[in-house]
Amino acid sequence: FSSTIRLINTDMHKLKFSAAGGIDYLHGQNEVYMPDDVQYQQAKVSGNPPGASRYTNNRNTNLNVQGFLVYNLDIKKFSLTTSAGLTRLSQETRNEWIQGEGLKSGQKNPANASVIISSFFQAGEKETGRVIQQEVNWDDKVILTGAVRQDKSSLNGNPNKWFTFPKV
Repeated sequence: FSSTIRLINTDMHKLKFSAAGGIDYLHGQNEVYMPDDVQYQQAKVSGNPPGASRYTNNRNTNLNVQGFLVYNLDIKKFSLTTSAGLTRLSQETRNEWIQGEGLKSGQKNPANASVIISSFFQAGEKETGRVIQQEVNWDDKVILTGAVRQDKSSLNGNPNKWFTFPKV
């Protein structure tokens, strides 16, 4: 989604609020079945009886949201723009599978296999940011910009610590 609301709109003063965001969700389930009578299963050298099956279940959710206030002040040949905003990004991942080897003819359930292998992985990350920026524009000939951004992230050593990034 994306939306902009003009709160003030005069020749000299302009104030708007802009918000954007989205969510993505992916869910995939797969089944792979290798019957015991196919050639590559007959020629296995692992020592396990032929016939294998694998079920997978993967989920991923991504979320992003941001909101900014932007104020413009126009005075003759000068334009001053002040922006302030917040951002939030998050991702959650969960992947799991179970595999069975040594399935009898017609069997597809990995739980009925003579060898059962499984894996599970879950991870998440969260990032939050805040920014304030000032821009001075003189007749589109000289433009000066200064800003300070702060971020905190679960990917850092301390997920509760704000890291500051100045910009000129």
